[in-house]
Order: sequence, then structure tokens, then C-alpha cells
Amino acid sequence: FWLKSTRVKRGMQVGGAYDAEGAYDAETEEQLDNWVTAKRQKNFAEADAIRAELRTKGIDPDTVRPPGHDIIIDEEIERQLDLWVEAKRSKDFATADAIRADLRAKRIEPDVVRPPGY
Repeated sequence: FWLKSTRVKRGMQVGGAYDAEGAYDAETEEQLDNWVTAKRQKNFAEADAIRAELRTKGIDPDTVRPPGHDIIIDEEIERQLDLWVEAKRSKDFATADAIRADLRAKRIEPDVVRPPGY
């Protein structure tokens, strides 16, 4: 069953039609997915138009679909992240840079997933 309401997420108002579990309706989910796709394809005019439309519904796509929202970090990625942190701590910057480049190629931003002080 669908609710039309407004909710607060990370200090920002997030609205729109969503179900009892907090998932958006199919149309809204499709718009959000299209917004992400347009951004990835660097079609910023389309991405901006979709963002504007979503915001008229009270939905902030930057909050609902932040960068990396769809990334799954499996055991192999965890291992790479751990090796990256270890290389940085031991000042092996060539290894750390190589691991970072590999992770970024997989759309994983190690500085976000393992911030300083982690």
C-alpha cells in the first residue's frame, strides 16, 4: 500500500510516494534510476531536468541516490580496502595509489569508504 508523505533523511526533507517499507513507487524509482544514468553518461541537461522534476515532488535525488549508493562491497573489495589502508599507513604510496586507482575503476571511492582515522 502506498503513502504520499514527507519524511526527513539526513537532515533534509525527502518526500514523494513510497510504500510502508520506505521504498519509492515504481515511477519514482525509474526517475531516480534515469537521473543516475544520465549523470553517469554525462548528459547533464537531462540529469538536471530530471532532478528539477523530482524536486517538485519533494524528492532530493542527491540525498536519495548519493554517489556509490548501488555499490556492493564484497569480501574481495574489503580486502583491497584493507590493503589500501595498510599501504598508506606504511607509507607505501605507490602501492596505495595503485590500489586506489583499481578501486576507483570499480566506482569505489576508498577515501569515502575508509575515511582518514578509520
